[in-house]
Amino acid sequence: MRVGELAFTSYIFSKMDDGSYEEFLRNTGDHFNIEKPGHSQYLLNWLRKWRMRNARNADEAATEKLIQWHKQYGDRLPDENTNIWELNDNHLKGVRLAYEELLKPISNAPNKRSFGMTGATKILFALRPKSLPLWDGAIREKLQEEEKPISGNAGQLYINFIKYLRDHIIPDLLEQCQAANVQLSDLPNIFGLNNSNRITTLKLIDEYYWVTITKGIEPPNRDTLQKWLNWI
Repeated sequence: MRVGELAFTSYIFSKMDDGSYEEFLRNTGDHFNIEKPGHSQYLLNWLRKWRMRNARNADEAATEKLIQWHKQYGDRLPDENTNIWELNDNHLKGVRLAYEELLKPISNAPNKRSFGMTGATKILFALRPKSLPLWDGAIREKLQEEEKPISGNAGQLYINFIKYLRDHIIPDLLEQCQAANVQLSDLPNIFGLNNSNRITTLKLIDEYYWVTITKGIEPPNRDTLQKWLNWI
């Protein structure tokens, strides 16, 4: 994963995205508080617009589940200002417990659905966008095929995904940014993104995976880019 590829996929994502995450950011203001009914509803709206079937037709039950879950597990999550590369084993133990609880059925919801493996990561990301990544089914399955460490049951699978990003992807990006004399956390602003102060490195990585894996669009290589530049 190259910084230039992140720039490309961020641009492509901006042209394909429905804007639901930016709407979520606008509605929740400077601080997202999942225990505020209005904020939890905005979260459910975002999940719903991302075609999360499990978030439909269960607003009251899902809102109650989110609030009670956060009261029990919120303190087990990393601090809001903790970055993914700062996560330690104690952080990950708490994250796993919180993630697995979100996979349990929502009481009083139709068919007692849960938020699912994708929805649970989006909830965690909404709360901790600097440290807890999100994924979808296509991304999860592709990484399981290609990266041997990305395996295990649901809880361990997500923890291994975090470790993979922390130990392999992030250090490489940090090295590239250092060589270019820029800060990794400044990339959203450098890319000229809306809400760049609330878009994080993990969001850019998610957009890269969504564009390249979920949608199957590969970034152009250096030679192709040079050809395009010669045509301008």
